[in-house]
Amino acid sequence: MLEEANDNIKALAEATVAILGLISAALSIAFVYLVYVARALRTERHPKLRLFVRVSSLLIACAASLAGTGLLARAGWLAPAGLWLLVSGCCCVVVYWILIRSLVSNDARIPYTMMVWGGIWILALGAFAILWIVRDRIRLDDAKLSVDTLAQIASLTITAVGIVFTYIMKTDQSNRIAQQEIYQTLELQSIELFRFEAANQTLVDMLWTDTALPVKHADRYQVKQYICQMLNLFEMAYRFRVHGIMPPDVFGSWVIWIWELSGRPVFQQLWEDTEEGLPLNYIPGFRLMMSKAVAISDEIPGRIGRAHFFKYLANEINCPEVGEWLDVKGAKVAG
Repeated sequence: MLEEANDNIKALAEATVAILGLISAALSIAFVYLVYVARALRTERHPKLRLFVRVSSLLIACAASLAGTGLLARAGWLAPAGLWLLVSGCCCVVVYWILIRSLVSNDARIPYTMMVWGGIWILALGAFAILWIVRDRIRLDDAKLSVDTLAQIASLTITAVGIVFTYIMKTDQSNRIAQQEIYQTLELQSIELFRFEAANQTLVDMLWTDTALPVKHADRYQVKQYICQMLNLFEMAYRFRVHGIMPPDVFGSWVIWIWELSGRPVFQQLWEDTEEGLPLNYIPGFRLMMSKAVAISDEIPGRIGRAHFFKYLANEINCPEVGEWLDVKGAKVAG
């Protein structure tokens, strides 16, 4: 099993590792682009350093796999090289599944890129297995590697990588179009809510002017439904931002609205009423955000409290633009 292969078989094995390395390097660039430029990962609660460690761990694992395989192939030990490629490849899958897969949202670009990467890895593993099986029956002493052969290999490699990059760019364009449509839909829904408010001034006053929940059951129900209209929109905006669908600068304009609602006494009473159970209608992350906003507005009212909430939310969903929103708008955050 540890017998050394002849020079020609070693050359083929080294060429296999070289091609795998070139394709892996191209896919690594695509992976980094998707993470840091296209923001294809759900990165809430993950600071930049932690995300960097996760991404680096996967890339280092892949590099170690290739380096070990290359060294064993250069030594002519085909079986150990193939075994190392198999075991280290499985380790890369485990690292990806534990550190990266949990951050993948509805965006399928990273999973598809990993699938292509895995497919190339399996092909390389198959090539090592074939070379080891036929190591005593193949003689390439008279074979010559021509320029045409090199050109064909390069062409196939470039085509394979080009297909991946083309898919990534087309998907990125589709995501941008989807983001614009989502933004327009939410804006139209908010406009409808504003029209509803203009036609129901009494109901608006119950929330934004009064300091206590209405006594009448019918009025209390109407106020609750009015608040739920806003919360439903807020939850959609929150989820779209967490999943990287809504642009951060657009989400910042919604955070102002969220903060203003969280400070209204009527909303606070309804939100904290355990019998009403209003928070249970929403996902845990959004529920936590609203509860935190209510708590901050109670403890630190005014501009300072607003600044604390923006900083908190920026760290919670890993969206620095939200933390800088008040500065960008030129507001002086001071007591």
